Amino acid sequence: MVARIKVEKKQTNFTIVPNEILQSKDLSLQAKGLIAQCLSFPDNWNYSINGLVAVVKKGRTAVMNTIKELERYGYVKRNCSGKWKIQEGFV
Repeated sequence: MVARIKVEKKQTNFTIVPNEILQSKDLSLQAKGLIAQCLSFPDNWNYSINGLVAVVKKGRTAVMNTIKELERYGYVKRNCSGKWKIQEGFV
């Protein structure tokens, strides 16, 4: 099943994470944590491997593997230039 995430950005200091993500038996705990952290970033945040490595306590390879996992299950998508973004829509 391809996941869609409903993102509601408001001027608040909290993030809403859909239960579908947190209760998924397909995703690793690391993938759940990374997607939750990505949802907390502002809309203009630079979603890049280097950007993520700078804010998480994991190395480049671990972050890349986690992004690939999220991509495999439809939570993130790469564009033609190799940049990726969270798949927004409805769960």
